[in-house]
Amino acid sequence: MVTGANFTDAPAYDFYNTPRKPGSSTDAGAVRLTSAGGGSEFTVSPAAVDFGLVPVHSPTTLDQDIQVINTGIAPVTFGSNGTINCVNAPAGCNPPSYSIQASPFSTCAGTTLGAGESCVINVVFNPISTSQALRTASLNVTAGGITQIVALSGHDTIATVSVSAITPALTTNPANATAKTGTITVTNTINPNTNADAGPYIPSAIILTPLTATGTFALGGTCAVGTPINPGGTLVPPVAGSSCTITITYTPPVGATGAALNGRANLLVTGYGTVSTNPIINTNYNAN
Repeated sequence: MVTGANFTDAPAYDFYNTPRKPGSSTDAGAVRLTSAGGGSEFTVSPAAVDFGLVPVHSPTTLDQDIQVINTGIAPVTFGSNGTINCVNAPAGCNPPSYSIQASPFSTCAGTTLGAGESCVINVVFNPISTSQALRTASLNVTAGGITQIVALSGHDTIATVSVSAITPALTTNPANATAKTGTITVTNTINPNTNADAGPYIPSAIILTPLTATGTFALGGTCAVGTPINPGGTLVPPVAGSSCTITITYTPPVGATGAALNGRANLLVTGYGTVSTNPIINTNYNAN
């Protein structure tokens, strides 16, 4: 046993984290490999996660893995995958916009990590409010009397969309047998310079359905499923990608005359990013 001056220099814990100074003496064989104090330490990485901009009503969610690492010498046991709350969160805290995925996506709950080992907590951002804003929260991870906090942020956005009339019309007077193409312009009119919540509109379906058996209809243009229509379509100059076109071409039956030249089709365009989940276009177009 060591007493006197050597007692002060001896480590408080051995390699197995067992106290070596229960009284006024200590075991001379005790070895301290890192700092004294029990050695229960862990870190989280990254310390902050920004999920960026997410259009309102998005059918997909964004997720991020948070790595939890035992940086101490003693085992660390986690009773859960953490909790989401407003501790130390800035303005706009909205915990319901975030969730923690269970196993197998998150692996910390019920896990004991040895020195240098790690587990993962998977956090999902899925804003549920009907108003658009910056959403913040905190992921709190606790073990061994220590709590680490990961700052969470994300922003759900809104678009306003205008749809032009088809130009030129697919009908002529009198009707004739020539092919005709009309163009529809879809524009995201919200101003990103004055609205911090401005975001894209994302088409999810563009469908042209003939309603008559006469002639043929063809769909074209620059609008595409999954391609964002960015905010800023009314600025000068407009923001790149803030509008797109849909074209409908009608070709009457060969040799037809009179009423046999007439055709009709429905154009349906759906997507997300606007307040309403209704189609932005659900219109029947006559042609001849």
